Amino acid sequence: MQDYKNALKYYKKLLNFSNAPPYVKSLISKLQYKLDGDIDVAFFMVEELYKTTKSKTLKNKLLKDLYAIKATIDLKCLNTMQSNCSKNDYFGNKYLKSKRGWKSQIEFEPYRLFNKKSR
Repeated sequence: MQDYKNALKYYKKLLNFSNAPPYVKSLISKLQYKLDGDIDVAFFMVEELYKTTKSKTLKNKLLKDLYAIKATIDLKCLNTMQSNCSKNDYFGNKYLKSKRGWKSQIEFEPYRLFNKKSR
């Protein structure tokens, strides 16, 4: 239905239930990002969730999200030639510079609500 604002409202209500699935918070962070587009807030939300979750499956998913968010932030900074950009990815690997610009050593899916595979 693409009613992200209402979806966010209802997913937040799910947090009040003890039997809510652990991935609900991850969906909330993606919905929030979809609505406000603030990638720095998305990174903070995902990082906090990563620190507190006990599910190994979710932790692995969140780690990929953290990588994608940081790479997106860093590569935008580097490719627009801003100052004080990080030249290392989330795992400490150096970004690579070529004639076409900066890129990461590890391929990643952009952080978004839907990825190409799920559509």
